[in-house]
Parts: sequence; C-alpha cells; structure tokens
Amino acid sequence: MNKRAAIELSMNVIIVIVIGVVVLSMGLFFVRSIFEKIAPMTDDMLDQARKDLQNIEPDTLITLTTNQKELTSRSTRVVGVIIYNTEAEILEYKLKAESKDPKIKCYFSSSGNTETPMKTLNSLAKFNDFIVIEENGGGVRNAICNIRVIGASEGLDNEESLILSIKP
Repeated sequence: MNKRAAIELSMNVIIVIVIGVVVLSMGLFFVRSIFEKIAPMTDDMLDQARKDLQNIEPDTLITLTTNQKELTSRSTRVVGVIIYNTEAEILEYKLKAESKDPKIKCYFSSSGNTETPMKTLNSLAKFNDFIVIEENGGGVRNAICNIRVIGASEGLDNEESLILSIKP
C-alpha cells in the first residue's frame, strides 16, 4: 500500500509540474504577442512625429508639431518639439515638461525624464526632441502638458502648452 501511495503522490507532482509549465508557456506567449503589437505602434508614432518636425519651420523659441492631441485611456502618444535659438548669442537651456494631472505623464524621449540635461544651442540653430505623453487611466477629461525652456532670455516666449483630450 505504501508503494501505491508513493506512486500516486509522484504522479500528482508530475501533473502539477506539467500544468505549471503549460500555464507559464501560455503566459510568456501572451506577453510576447502584446510586445509584438506595441513595438510597431511606437515606431509608427515616432516616424510620424519625425515627419511632422521636418515640415515645420520655427520662428519662435519653442514650437510643438501640434497644440492638441487626442488620447484614449491607458494610451501613449508622441509630439515633436522644436527649440529654435532666435537670439544672436549661444543659448544654454534645458527643457521641462509637466502635467498637473496625476494620471498623465509627459516626458522627453531624449532623456526619458521630465527634464532634459543642460544643452547648448548656437545662434539660429534648432534642436528637435519628442514629448511622450502617457495616459494612465483617469477617465474622460481634458488635461494640459506644459513644456518650458529654462535658461532663455527674459521676454521670450519660453513655454508652450499641449492640450490633451482623453477619450474612453
């Protein structure tokens, strides 16, 4: 009888291990399929933002490729930012993005952060970057992502606002 109980116990262990491996495999397949769907969308968004940046000739310190963006709940969008030094001297600056909405995260693709490191821009030169906007499930509403140039001369238009319209 002891041998029979031992065989039943070892069979149960084998069945549990097989079921665990099957569930793990299904989970890995599911995660992989999600990442395969997300990667092309992110690349497409960056490609579109690059095209938008090429078509704009800035005449102010900070220019966005669009002033309004529509998002769905728990989505990510990208907007191009152009910094153009209209002054005769070299500009030392950094960029800062912020949203007062706790469910919205705005950050720069170049730094992966809400602030860029200090940069230097020659007279009449321009710098392109991207703002990544992530919506983290706050429901239907409007929000704003402010982008500021810190370090520019007083009197220049140092800030742009991106109006976000969040849909379900």
